[in-house]
Amino acid sequence: MPILGLTTKSDTPIETSQLGKSWKGAKKQQNRAGADLKDKFRLDIPPPFDKVIMASYNTMQPTELRVFFPHQETDKVFETWNDAVTVQGLQHRCNGERIIREVVTKTSYRGGKPYPKRCGQDCDRPCQRKPDEAICSECTSTGYLKFYIRELFGIAGMQQVIVQTVTGINDVVGVTKQLRGFEEKYGSLSKASIPSPMTWGYIPFVLRRIPKDIARPLYDGKAKKYTGGYGRSEAWPIKITEDEQWLSFWNTYFRKQMILQMAEQGQLALLQPEDQALYQEMSKLELPMASPQALPVAEVEQKAIAPASAYEKPALEPSVGGSDEIEAEPIVDTFTAADQDAAAEYREQMLGRSPKERVAAVNEFTKLDKSVQDDLWGQVDQTLHGIEKTSELIELMLLHYGESHMVRQTDAMKLIVRLQDELGIVDEGLAELFISELPNHIRPAQKEQPTTFNGVGID
Repeated sequence: MPILGLTTKSDTPIETSQLGKSWKGAKKQQNRAGADLKDKFRLDIPPPFDKVIMASYNTMQPTELRVFFPHQETDKVFETWNDAVTVQGLQHRCNGERIIREVVTKTSYRGGKPYPKRCGQDCDRPCQRKPDEAICSECTSTGYLKFYIRELFGIAGMQQVIVQTVTGINDVVGVTKQLRGFEEKYGSLSKASIPSPMTWGYIPFVLRRIPKDIARPLYDGKAKKYTGGYGRSEAWPIKITEDEQWLSFWNTYFRKQMILQMAEQGQLALLQPEDQALYQEMSKLELPMASPQALPVAEVEQKAIAPASAYEKPALEPSVGGSDEIEAEPIVDTFTAADQDAAAEYREQMLGRSPKERVAAVNEFTKLDKSVQDDLWGQVDQTLHGIEKTSELIELMLLHYGESHMVRQTDAMKLIVRLQDELGIVDEGLAELFISELPNHIRPAQKEQPTTFNGVGID
């Protein structure tokens, strides 16, 4: 249990250390700020990580950065304040109404001699801005954008982030709007809502700087005050976009999912011609089932399910002695096949083969590209626990259903709905055979009961 006020989730937020910085301007010159780099970023990253950047971008001033965001919420990814900064550093920080941190000078001693020492401390007092001011004249709207550089991800550590300093109202507000838009679209700025193994489950973004014509208040440098008018000038704010390749995959993924959903609901006539063509293309694909070469389509267990009573025989009982011949289960009166002769002939053909030959035929049937499997089974929540082919196969194995694989009832109902449409393209009779026999082979997955507790046996 957490200690209230000390170790609760709100008291101990996730901390990220700063690996390096990203700037929009060149290095500071003597007594003046560096020139704006316009379309470039300037990376300040220590060795040996700078060598990775040079190998990936061929420069330390790239025109784009491929990034992941470390948090799901905008407020954690992009921290914004009104900061008062001088040549000595940060003077105070406020949220627009209250000053929450300030730097004060205290007397310290070194070698017995006093000297002034700047110390930062938390505070809570009203902001110094005047009633007619939108922001204190001493402050500048500043944001700190935290991100991982994709090429450094996994090398520098999960908590090592790059911080991009963003100044100016236009850029601060613009970045905030973009991040909130992505958060609303995907529900998170970090975790991808679709399988994304190539990006470690993160949403990949790209940072760029694009030119934009904005209005700026006129400032008299000699008098060090604003004149009250406005002028037009060019700025290079930060533009955030999704990675184009990932975004294309995201659009295709959900498009196919919606097409399959409409097909299950019998609404194919409502599809657009392009979507109908895509559905026809998807219908030509053979479905993978649980096998070592393919992704699982249901949660499976290797252990045989014990019978409910001593007189009840398990629905799926493996053969003993490794016999090449297995007895077919009766299927009379369990279904009405559209083509019983074709179904029976194919079934007898499969049963006449040796176990190795049957496994080879099934494996050849299940060789599909991984992306195809993801498209077909992306909505089925399932996991695989050490699936292992057995040599005992029954007639359902011709449709990739191992006799030792136990499927949860909820997953099986999802499979039945999919198989009604998808397996019909292989053989209508075999599809009906599989669908009618599948419920007879479904049992709730049993969990192994513990035999000991704290090292003591349980009777």
